[in-house]
Amino acid sequence: MSHNLTNVQIWVNNLDQPSETIQNLEKILSEDEKERAMRFRFAEHRRRFIVARGGLREILGHYLNLAPQDVRFEYNAKGKPFLCSSLNRELQFNVSHSHELALYGVAQSSKIGVDLEYVRTVKDLEHIAERFFCPSEAAIVKTLSSKEKEKAFFKIWTAKEAYLKATGEGIAGGLNQVEVSISKRSASQRASGQFQGLKSIAGDEQAVNQWRLWSFFPKPDYVATIAVEDVDRVLSWKIFDWNLFDKNA
Repeated sequence: MSHNLTNVQIWVNNLDQPSETIQNLEKILSEDEKERAMRFRFAEHRRRFIVARGGLREILGHYLNLAPQDVRFEYNAKGKPFLCSSLNRELQFNVSHSHELALYGVAQSSKIGVDLEYVRTVKDLEHIAERFFCPSEAAIVKTLSSKEKEKAFFKIWTAKEAYLKATGEGIAGGLNQVEVSISKRSASQRASGQFQGLKSIAGDEQAVNQWRLWSFFPKPDYVATIAVEDVDRVLSWKIFDWNLFDKNA
């Protein structure tokens, strides 16, 4: 795999791993990551964190030609991780996990955000959409059949959060400040690999021109969106499965 990325590379990781794999991944975590893992009250949440974080270290170590335990992170004020300044700061990444799946996005010299959600029943879904979505988005969710509402809700949600994670703001940046360009038809489509757009950011329609969004279904019952700052080049996408990755290569 090329270390000079000309495309966005996406990794999918199953978090339900054998005990031996979990133990090996825990060994490569930093001390503060191990402490974070121990703070989880439930064992399944602890396991998911260890596998997701260990997988991130192995993936980044592969690009950097480093042992996974030698990857070092820095964080912005909102908690978004970056590679330590002594490493390759041009290599951008983001990670999201939900239920039993983790998703990683890696790009060269482009801000990137990823968000993944397990499609599930949400109580008071329409009320939540009215509270956190723009009026046009909430209206689309409301018009769909009950079977399609949840998928559309998470499709819109992941698009918003992926952008906010790419900028480093996170949800605190305001989900209702990011308006997704989406129709009733595209919101309910099951086809994977749909390019989406942003309609406006805090009411500014010009601010969206440098961003590209891509929604897809990495596994059954999961929806994800990747947001990439794409000013000067056309980006292509390639998906890898961490579980098929040769860790010794």
